[in-house]
Amino acid sequence: MKRWNGWGDESIELEVNPDALNFLNERIGPGTPMVDATLAQACKGIAPSRLPKHPLVDTKRETRLRHSLGQSLPDWLKLRSGKVGTVTDGVAFPESSEQVQELLAYAKNCGASVIPMGGGTSVVGHLTVPQNDTPVLTINLSRLSRLLNLDPESQLATFGAGVLGPDLEAQLRAQGYTLGHFPQSFEYSTVGGWVVTRSSGQQSLRYGRIEQLFAGGRVETPSGTLTVPTFPASAAGTDLREMVLGSGGAPGHSDRSHGAHHAAARARRVPHHFLPHLGAGPGCRAHHRAGQAGAVDAAPVQPGGDLHHADHGRAQKADWPAGRLPGPARLQ
Repeated sequence: MKRWNGWGDESIELEVNPDALNFLNERIGPGTPMVDATLAQACKGIAPSRLPKHPLVDTKRETRLRHSLGQSLPDWLKLRSGKVGTVTDGVAFPESSEQVQELLAYAKNCGASVIPMGGGTSVVGHLTVPQNDTPVLTINLSRLSRLLNLDPESQLATFGAGVLGPDLEAQLRAQGYTLGHFPQSFEYSTVGGWVVTRSSGQQSLRYGRIEQLFAGGRVETPSGTLTVPTFPASAAGTDLREMVLGSGGAPGHSDRSHGAHHAAARARRVPHHFLPHLGAGPGCRAHHRAGQAGAVDAAPVQPGGDLHHADHGRAQKADWPAGRLPGPARLQ
């Protein structure tokens, strides 16, 4: 289960490296750990829900707490201290487009604001509940997670907007394909979240940003359904995808997305360079830029630098001539 007051899974515990602790002690002095509130303590101060009953809406305090904050430092401090402030009044888990439409109509009838939620990894306040008299309904799209269609000819895949990154890639890889979009939050974020936040994907240099992969989709709004068709690229007219890309879910709830997929690579290679000091960084960067442009000469680094190279997670000391770096990283 996901950790309720921080990042990651509750079953995973990572201790800070002793060298890192010594470094921090030398720089800022010894720290005083704060006393964490328990989940029960954090839930105790939550006010009753202001929403009328609905069979699809969960108003339990714990469920509401788990859906009211993201993963920013202010969010973590609120959760760890137990002083969470205002939380959502109810959470729904629709399993179809029809249920999304039903929930939007319910919210409209009772005057509630709606917050869409995917993986809950926002660090910019997307899930923050306003402190006012308007009740809030959070719609969690995690159950809309299936591969709905795969067209090998056009290389377009249609997914439910709530599919998590690993589940999306697993469903595509079973068919010999990949989307190839890997943001830092890949494990816990959703394709719908990638689209409405215009995700860049730090490890997606080969296949591109989500705006280059998003081909269309369907958005449920309080006024009806907005269908964004999968037209080919054109220099004429308005690109309807821009109404959804980077919108933060403001126009409505994206319940399915069409994305361009690619044949899966036979192997994925992710090299890393561990540099001895900050001054070696510009040379390494210049080298890779030159390599991508087709140059064969290497950029200089500090003579005798203690460079390390890691491939497939195995760190190895590099015994290269002083002043040179290995060839540029390439995805194979």
